[in-house]
Amino acid sequence: MGQEFLNEIWQGYSSEIVSAFLAVMVAILLNFLRPKVSLIWGQANHSWHPIPIEENTAHVIAEKNFVQNLGRAPASSVEIIYQSAPTKLLIFPSRDYKTSTNPDGLYVVTLPYVAPKELIVLDGIFINKQLGNILSVKCKEKAGKKVNFWVLRKFPTWFYIVIWICLLFGFANFLIIPFKALV
Repeated sequence: MGQEFLNEIWQGYSSEIVSAFLAVMVAILLNFLRPKVSLIWGQANHSWHPIPIEENTAHVIAEKNFVQNLGRAPASSVEIIYQSAPTKLLIFPSRDYKTSTNPDGLYVVTLPYVAPKELIVLDGIFINKQLGNILSVKCKEKAGKKVNFWVLRKFPTWFYIVIWICLLFGFANFLIIPFKALV
């Protein structure tokens, strides 16, 4: 009886069912393809320099951080929350920004926007202060994701092409081996 009932529904409403299914699939596809914000952030490096000044020693910490929007939509009202305020903060590329202290005493740098695929570098100098680690990055659209950032040597383009060709042939060979065993 259940199979007959489903057959009756399908014969009576097949075009509506197919239309509804296609509408849902198109909506999912459009949502997947729409431009989104994708913020990442991390610390590139930091260095500590004791500098003797007369009878005292100034402890200077230089910290380099980055924020990047990997998405295809601009990120608006980007907030970068530091553990402590730097003595001097430089932002590259140069742009307007606002600073404030939130109720928890954390230092907040607010950028009006970060364009798609744009990389922002934040150089902080901390003199006789603790390292002002970034605790979080968020924008109006979503929270940023912390990633590990490693400073690596940039090789010539031909080197990367050779590596990709070797990987491709290695993967192809890995796929062919089981078929050779069957023959």
